Amino acid sequence: MLIQRARLLDGTVVDIRAEQSIVDVTEHLTPSAGESVLDAAHRTVIPGLHDHHVHLHSAAAALTSVSVGPREVHGRADLARVLSEA
Repeated sequence: MLIQRARLLDGTVVDIRAEQSIVDVTEHLTPSAGESVLDAAHRTVIPGLHDHHVHLHSAAAALTSVSVGPREVHGRADLARVLSEA
């Protein structure tokens, strides 16, 4: 299978050739004779979606959530600052 115009998590747009596993990822691949072609139309491909246990909702929610984890908050003052800036 050839997946064309797929966006990777870093924003790069590539073509992906897959057989039993991914065999090539590059800027442009030409379809082989008889190969199935899927146009991803710049949509993002996510590794591992064959495993249904992916937390897509929490990943999407994190984009608009206030981060108050150990990297951002080191005490009450930091928590107050992060929340007031949100």
